[in-house]
Amino acid sequence: MGLNGIVKISRATLFDLPAEQIIAVGRLIFWLLLFSAVAVYPDYPFQQVSAKLAVLIAYATFAFAMLAARIWRLPRPWSQYLIHLVDIAAIVTLWPWAQERIGAFFAVFVLFLLLAASLRWAWRGVVATAIGLGAITVIRGTANDGLTHMSGYLIESAYILVSGAMIAYLSALRQRYRDQVITLADWPAPTPAQLNAVSLENLLTHCAVTLEVPRVLVIWEEAEEPVLNIAVLRNGHYQQTREIAGAFGDFLTSQRYTTSAFWTDNAQSGVIFTHQGPVRLKVPIIDRGLITNYQIRSVGTAPFKGALCKGRLFVLDRSSWSDFQLLLTEIIAARIGNALDRQIMQFEARDAAAVMERDQLAHDVHDGLLQGLAAIGLQLKLVTDGNPADVTDRLDTIKQLVNQEQRRIREFLRKKARKTKSGSDILLSQELQKIESEAARLWNCKLSFAIDPPDTRVSDEIGFHLPLMLMEAVANAARHGRASSVCISIRTAQDTIYIQVQDNGEGFGEPALSEDTDVKTELRPASLRARINRLGGSLSVNSSADGVELKIRLPKNE
Repeated sequence: MGLNGIVKISRATLFDLPAEQIIAVGRLIFWLLLFSAVAVYPDYPFQQVSAKLAVLIAYATFAFAMLAARIWRLPRPWSQYLIHLVDIAAIVTLWPWAQERIGAFFAVFVLFLLLAASLRWAWRGVVATAIGLGAITVIRGTANDGLTHMSGYLIESAYILVSGAMIAYLSALRQRYRDQVITLADWPAPTPAQLNAVSLENLLTHCAVTLEVPRVLVIWEEAEEPVLNIAVLRNGHYQQTREIAGAFGDFLTSQRYTTSAFWTDNAQSGVIFTHQGPVRLKVPIIDRGLITNYQIRSVGTAPFKGALCKGRLFVLDRSSWSDFQLLLTEIIAARIGNALDRQIMQFEARDAAAVMERDQLAHDVHDGLLQGLAAIGLQLKLVTDGNPADVTDRLDTIKQLVNQEQRRIREFLRKKARKTKSGSDILLSQELQKIESEAARLWNCKLSFAIDPPDTRVSDEIGFHLPLMLMEAVANAARHGRASSVCISIRTAQDTIYIQVQDNGEGFGEPALSEDTDVKTELRPASLRARINRLGGSLSVNSSADGVELKIRLPKNE
């Protein structure tokens, strides 16, 4: 109901009504036309009450009752049979009486019953109704006039059977289209082994089954790839090859139809059929090299274009085509284009993840192994420059450092291989205890911690990266700033971790940096800044002659 009480009629209102509702409306219209035609007949004794008129009134009451009762809301198989028999009985009773006055009554009455049967039971109901009405016509003729005047009744019976055959065919065609759509909708889902790659073989097999063809051909190009990808399915055998780009031109000889779907019974001719109707061209529309290589004759084809690929689907060797099959071809082409797009995106995402993993590995090696090697180098320098009496102690320290780095590498590889469960967390203080003694031994630097609250727990990802980040900060303070002590305070608030690192060194020799410094600048420390960025955090640096202050913000459950 729209504005001002006006009823808005949509396509759903017109075409998606229940079958029994359509029949009920048609029955009422049929009765109104019949009653009007009989009532206005000039020789009709309207004042005479007869049995026929009583039947007509009773049928009118039945028509109004069926519409008012909204019988279609509770469909029952037996109720449909009963209503259909009532329609047949009423109309057969009125048939001879109305036909004397209305010659067209016969044709209208037959069409109403056949269409009602089609809506209820498809082609089977039409065939049964047509045979039943034909038999009733012959029996009525034999009973009334015998076998000597059967020609008129036989013509009526033939009309019923021919009309029934045509409506049954249309009903069967509708059912066939419905079955093809159901088959198409059962699109093959990827198996676990195919989640990272599209199985074109499965898609083309599904296309061949849906459209009932022996061969399917797909040709496509990927963005920034100088090759032509070709996949063909021949009687269940799949093959995929590559050709140089432009091997078959643009597939079509006419640029006008590059975005159109069409079919033709003979690819060598210039006649094609689109949704708008037949088109005659001067030359075959499909590239001759493509026709020759794949022996194309009868073909339906549709283009597809995605974000990263474009191509065309060719459905080959179908015995006959219609506009509906061409529409299915377009749907399948679009699905194949989407699947290829998804595959390309998955490959690109996989490559990007590999690059990110290599970058992460490089940073982890830098923050762990290389820092350890730098500490070993410092100890070796002390061996060279220091007191000869301390050589043994220095060498023992170096040996411990080497063993420690071996353990660190094993721990690093173990953590990389471990599959962490979603939602797991660890105690932060436990993870940071490891670096306190290491700082003194590696860099001769005193390290102090303050964690608020002391029982702070963080995600496994943060627990892995934070010690490496802090060790890098300590190494930078000792090596570049010549710091002898570093104070680290960690505070958590809601979902954020606030970290402050303060050393007593000489700074970076740069002017002080404010809290709003852009984290994407190249200011030192670059490696630490990159790791923080990857974790979704931020870093500000304040460097002065009194030392360096780092302020880090990290998401608690990254």
